[in-house]
Amino acid sequence: MATSTQVSGLSLPYLLLILLLEIPGAGARKFQLLQPQEPVRVSAGETLTLTCSVTGLAPAGPVKWFKGSGGDWQLVYAQAGSFPWVTRAVSGSDTDFTIRISDTRPADAGTYRCVKFKKVLGTAEEFRSGAGTAVSVSGRGPLASPTLWIGLFLKKALIAAFLLVSFLSMMSKGPRAVSWFSCTVATCQRLCLRLHPRRPGNGSTDAPAVSPAGRTEGVQA
Repeated sequence: MATSTQVSGLSLPYLLLILLLEIPGAGARKFQLLQPQEPVRVSAGETLTLTCSVTGLAPAGPVKWFKGSGGDWQLVYAQAGSFPWVTRAVSGSDTDFTIRISDTRPADAGTYRCVKFKKVLGTAEEFRSGAGTAVSVSGRGPLASPTLWIGLFLKKALIAAFLLVSFLSMMSKGPRAVSWFSCTVATCQRLCLRLHPRRPGNGSTDAPAVSPAGRTEGVQA
């Protein structure tokens, strides 16, 4: 009857098991963070999907998404915080960290990176990160909702009616009302700017522009 080889009172299979347990990572898959590097192109207004997944044994810590380049990175999504435009594709998953960014705008173009953090003495340190996914957004995107367009039209119509009444009143009163009419026009212009202020880089106030500010708001956890 065959018996196990004895080494210093221990069987050979038992010694091999001890050696495997002492080797870091032995018996477990090596951790990997998978983020496709192929560029992604979407049209303005569409939903952008960014893929990221992890495999193997990972240290405790969150996975976050960032946008930027070099040392200038903005937080796009984290498990803790408020990110109205961003949702998880698989909510609550510990391996799939794919996100979806709704209602994309030209300002959303850039390089996105998925980053795994590990907790060290109560702080989060970068453990592994993807190579980055380049995103381009084509088109101008929707300028405003129908409700905003209707409100803008009504505002313009009221101002035009007020100016017309003022002009007819001026014509009936004679030249002395010209200065009053000029002052009235200036007042209407200031009122219009207050109701619909000009935005930086926008040379017209005919259509309400949508500012990209606030798309990456949130606090890192």
